Parts: sequence; structure tokens; C-alpha cells
Amino acid sequence: MDATIVLPQTTKGYTEYELTGNKLLRVYVDEHALSPDTEENKDDFIVSVGTILEVEREGFAVADVAQFIIDDPHGLSHLDKFYIYTLYTSLYDDSDGITVTLDENAEWVKATGYVFIRKERNIEALGIEGKLDLNSGREVAKTLLDKWNQYLAGYVYRFGIFESKLCSACGHKHTTLLASENSFNNFIGDYNPRTNGMLDLVQQIDPSVHIITEESRDRYVKIYAAVQGARREESQLGIIDVSTAISTLRHNSQGVDMYHYLCFAESKDVIDGILCSGYAWGASQIQYCLDIEGTSTKKSIELFLSFKTKLINVIAEVLNINS
Repeated sequence: MDATIVLPQTTKGYTEYELTGNKLLRVYVDEHALSPDTEENKDDFIVSVGTILEVEREGFAVADVAQFIIDDPHGLSHLDKFYIYTLYTSLYDDSDGITVTLDENAEWVKATGYVFIRKERNIEALGIEGKLDLNSGREVAKTLLDKWNQYLAGYVYRFGIFESKLCSACGHKHTTLLASENSFNNFIGDYNPRTNGMLDLVQQIDPSVHIITEESRDRYVKIYAAVQGARREESQLGIIDVSTAISTLRHNSQGVDMYHYLCFAESKDVIDGILCSGYAWGASQIQYCLDIEGTSTKKSIELFLSFKTKLINVIAEVLNINS
């Protein structure tokens, strides 16, 4: 593996992405990456022999496959379930690392093995229309070899999730590890978590998590200005102070800035849910006021909920949401 592969911000040893909810995602080079062969994919895989790249699989010895291609000997009928393509490997491990290809005319390569693509399978995930055949199978093989080349070049990453909180005592931000990078490893390809599957995995755990971007920061500024404009149009409503309620969006009971979540809202219902996550906006807070103060506060609550509806519409307008 090419040990010279590095990430941006190499002085830190990782690339950091700010997430909603006071969290950070840090991406590291995975120096102990497992090869694509360890995934035990029974549909698409390679075998190769030689000093440059050796990949074995039981029942698919290179010599046996070569004999099968020549005269289909008895005992190798399982190979007929695959489209088989000759694998060419670079002769030298140079500054670009080892490469594998289907192109026999590529510079400085030799045949070292085979690529296997299963014929009968679910092809929907492959994005292929119609039946998988020799030509479309070749495209699947190329995609597999792209993954191998990324692995061989060292483009394999791991990531960790951290919580970032401002210390009231010293005034500095401190980070705490929430999910070890050793638990989320072997991401082959681009180090960008938006495209390599990292963010997808995080969102499977918590769908509300998003990466804060320059675009979302621009939306943040517009939403904040719209909310403050709406606030100035209202006076204190009954026992609930609108200014206090709005302030919880910047710093709710868990110290989380809810404006960042609003930047990624896709419907008015989602906006409503985010507003209610601040303790001054929640249904429990409203019910508490009713229980303590009695029916005289109902008008205040009605005004407050009316203002919240107005706020939802103001934010939706910024985000171009119609429903």
C-alpha cells in the first residue's frame, strides 16, 4: 500500500467535518485496511497469482480456471456460473502503486489471474437494465477493479464521531469521543463522507444528523434573520416571552443550536418538530403553563401557538418549502 497517501489538514492527521448537534466527524487514513477480497463477496471477485498481487479463493485456482477455459474439464462446472475475464496486473509497484485492469494493452502489465462476475443474480443494485450479459458483466468487473485500485493505492479511510462542547470554566471547546474510528473503518474510495457511505451510516443511527456546509451556513443566516424579524413584530404574549422561546433555538436545554437543524428541514412538519425540541416550545411546557395558571392562560397559549405557526411559515419561505 502507498504510505504517502494523506488527507487534507495533515498536521492534525485527519479531516474534520462539523455536524449538527454539536458533533464532529473526523476522517482518518485507515492504515490497517482489509482488502476487498475479505468482504467474501460470492458474486464478484478476483483471483491472482504472482509476487505483485496474490489473491486466492477456494475452488477458483488460476491454473484450474485456465484449464476450464480451454476444455471445460470435469469437476469445474461451478465456474460456468460466472462470466470470466482475464485480469492484468502492473509489473511494478511504482509511485502510483499497483494497478489491476481488464486492458491487455495497458502499459507494463501481464496476465495474473481472472475476474469473476456471477451470471444469475439480482441486477437492480448494479443499475443494469435487462439481463446481465458478457458485455454488461465486463462493466461490473471494471467497477470491481476500480475498488481494488483504490484499495491498492491506499484510498481507504475510517472515521470517528466526537461531541464538541464549550467549557463554562475555561471558555474553550472540548471534544469527547462518542464512537471510535476503529468501529467505522475500511471505507474504500473518496474520503468525503457525503459520497463514500460514512454519512449514510451515521444517518442510519440518527437521521437528523447532517454535515454543516457553506451552503447550510448561508441558509442559517437567512433563517436567523427571518426569525428575528418575526420576533420584532410580536410583543410579549401572556406568560410566555417570545424572546425567551426564540433564544432556546440558539441554545436549547442540551446546549444545541437548533438553527443548524432547521437548515436541513424538508417540510413544515419537520420545522415544527425542530421548534418543539426546544424546551420553551414543547407541548409539555405549554401543558405545564395551563396546569399551573389555569384557564386564564389559554388565550396566551393560543397566541403563542399562532406565533409558532407564523414562524414555521417564515422559515418555510426561506427554504422554499410549500407543505
